[in-house]
Amino acid sequence: MIIKIQKTSSTHHIFSYIRKDGTGEEKELESKSFLLHDLLHFCVESEAHTEDGFFGALKKGRTLSSLRSLNESENKNMMVIEQIVGALTGITKGADVSHSYEYLRDLWKVEGTDAPEFFTKDFISRVEDMYRRIIGKWKSVPFGETMVLESNI
Repeated sequence: MIIKIQKTSSTHHIFSYIRKDGTGEEKELESKSFLLHDLLHFCVESEAHTEDGFFGALKKGRTLSSLRSLNESENKNMMVIEQIVGALTGITKGADVSHSYEYLRDLWKVEGTDAPEFFTKDFISRVEDMYRRIIGKWKSVPFGETMVLESNI
């Protein structure tokens, strides 16, 4: 799946994706609310090699609007990815997220949920590195131009 993010202004961007079958969609989004979170999702899902998150759902045929009506199984799998993205959100602000590994392990233990196999300290480091590379690429994109990302999931 190809993800395109066009920098339209300092406050908005156009997010689009194209699946391998040529289908997809495009939506203008407010950057402050969506951009960094979506890029972090991309990094987490790419490094996890999972289709259980936001981009995986789009790849499997969901639309942006249909993500609000997930079935219980989809919701549970996506919730784990959302918990990881939430715990690692500090990456988007340059904060130290080393505590996130223990935090999520403890949370999942209390919930009676097994930690995903991919969730290691090395995974967190790889997500941080990938995020830094992508945000550096984004910062170099001039207004009106598009950053293209290819999903490996």
